[in-house]
Amino acid sequence: MPHVAPALTFDALGPLEVRRSGTPVVLGPPQRRLLLLRLLVAGRAPVGRDALLDELWGGEPPAGATSSLHAHISRLRSLLVADTPMIVRDGAGYALLAEPAMLTTARFQGAVDRARELFADGHAAAARGRIEPALELWRGRAYAEVAAYPFARAAAARLEETRAEAAELHVAILLAAGDIRASTVAARDLTLTHPLRESAWELLMRALYRAGRPAEALHQYGRLRARLNEDLGAEPGPALRRLHLAVLRQDPELEDAVPAGR
Repeated sequence: MPHVAPALTFDALGPLEVRRSGTPVVLGPPQRRLLLLRLLVAGRAPVGRDALLDELWGGEPPAGATSSLHAHISRLRSLLVADTPMIVRDGAGYALLAEPAMLTTARFQGAVDRARELFADGHAAAARGRIEPALELWRGRAYAEVAAYPFARAAAARLEETRAEAAELHVAILLAAGDIRASTVAARDLTLTHPLRESAWELLMRALYRAGRPAEALHQYGRLRARLNEDLGAEPGPALRRLHLAVLRQDPELEDAVPAGR
């Protein structure tokens, strides 16, 4: 049976976008968007009324805030029409009952997990077919409008870390598939985005070596070493030091595929 996309989708891999059958849903004023994002971050767990009042009005809810909250909830309920009620209330508070298939955050995580499994089983082409569309889901920072809010900070950080890990997995898949040029470009982009992430530099060095550019791989190691020393007063970790030595020795191991999960 073919996959049927949900009529309602919530995209928080960038500024919040809600769509019904592909058409954007106009959510309204910033506080209403903030309310929906707060419920999205909570998953299907309820958020208490007092917490919502505090977070929507920066700890100082004015007179009439409760009525305003109820109005926003009512309006969201009418906007987010689905087969079953999307926003429900129980004794603990309000909850958004979005299914995982409705959430780009969940779809991204699921695709990354599946790509990792396929790669570990030696299916690089199939893994590439999962990881590339997953990375293309991103339009900006996770929960972009509220990433700095205390309630969203941890969830946004987890998604950003998964994104970085997925980008590294993509490079490893490209190397395993023999697409050396694409792996070099992707690894270089990764080091620009995460200039102190040693695993990204390790992948760049491997890609450059496989491209027949060992001198440049060594140069990149020197660049990172200087950056780490200047910014953190630290030296590269054991994995990078071993890789540096392997490049100097032209170790045949460097021609092997990068292990899954690196």
